[in-house]
Amino acid sequence: MLPIWLQRRGAGGRSGEVAERAELSSLCQAIEDGSAAERFAQVPGGESFQAVRRRIGLDAARAGGLSAEPAHRRQASLARLVRLLEAHAVRDPWVGYCQGMTDLLEPFLTVFPDDAEALMCFSALMARVRRNFEPGQEHMRRQMRRAVELVRLQDRRLHRHLVRIGAADGLWAFRMLLVLMRREVPLPDILPLWEMLWAAQSLAGDAGGDLMAAAVAAYVMGHRRRVLRFSSADEVLLLCNHLPEPIHPARLMRRAVGMLRRRPQRRPDRAAWACCGADAAEPAARPW
Repeated sequence: MLPIWLQRRGAGGRSGEVAERAELSSLCQAIEDGSAAERFAQVPGGESFQAVRRRIGLDAARAGGLSAEPAHRRQASLARLVRLLEAHAVRDPWVGYCQGMTDLLEPFLTVFPDDAEALMCFSALMARVRRNFEPGQEHMRRQMRRAVELVRLQDRRLHRHLVRIGAADGLWAFRMLLVLMRREVPLPDILPLWEMLWAAQSLAGDAGGDLMAAAVAAYVMGHRRRVLRFSSADEVLLLCNHLPEPIHPARLMRRAVGMLRRRPQRRPDRAAWACCGADAAEPAARPW
């Protein structure tokens, strides 16, 4: 069964599945007959489809999840990854392919052996995070600023330290925000984390990415003592890109929801935490 956050995408039932398979077949046909290149040529100032395919091939070959697979399955998985990334790029030539999409697609290839279903789920995810990959990345910069602002509102001393060491630009949050912590969270935990994210997002009324920014801010605040000992922005970046402890998805999302649902010093609304499986608040500074 599809997760709750994908059920609307597949609400068409059997007819919807047939439509998804037909669309995938059509996209693959466009790649084979050359019409995909014409779609990309219509995007002003955009890349050629040939350049996009080259980048997809290079990134897919470096995909972290594939390296853990047995050798006899790796090539088949690589072919699926490339095929679906190319199909999605043809579906949305204005964004095409960007680094990071490989990370977002990999979990669905693991969960769904059917290519059409994997593409359906990936497309539903991309509909939510498409702005992360738009040219100019203004949405990403806004989320980075929001993560830093949430730290400032919740912990003035920590924020002053980030300013002092040159980390107030929020660059340390970039990768976590771009691929929704996919590189930081193990595969068994990433889909539950994403489901909690969007369930809590719906309850919190956050449609602009603030909850993900809050989750990243909550992670950094959870390592407050460690960060206060840092003397450079690079150390904060290293903390976020190479996590010293595994992230506990439910605990992290409880804290993130609380940051958005309350003013400082106020306890978050319990109803907004229900989707994260919690009854009580967590301590203010606890590793995730």
